[in-house]
Amino acid sequence: MEGSPETSGLNAVFILKTVLIIFPILLILQSFSIILKNLKRDIKIHLYEKSHHKSHFLREVSKKLKLKTEIFQKNIFEIKKIQTGTIMSRAFKPMSVVLNLVNENFLSYKNLIFFM
Repeated sequence: MEGSPETSGLNAVFILKTVLIIFPILLILQSFSIILKNLKRDIKIHLYEKSHHKSHFLREVSKKLKLKTEIFQKNIFEIKKIQTGTIMSRAFKPMSVVLNLVNENFLSYKNLIFFM
């Protein structure tokens, strides 16, 4: 059994190494399962971006790929009473700021996915 090279270190280090590999894989699989579950429905994706240039880019890509998206050129922090099924967030702010945003600005949601 693999032990720590340190005298007072953890035993069974292989378990920790295995968890460090498996956890991100399971997190990605869970995200895909939520997305696939929602693909069965006729859903529309709302994207919020306050930058004019990024919003324009998102509109062009959505149009070329024929995606069911609606791009809002607005600051998500200024919009209140949002209702949605799934919130997906990339690491644009610290997690505490994103959770505070979700708590204050969203009336209801079913899933919250972070990409860090």
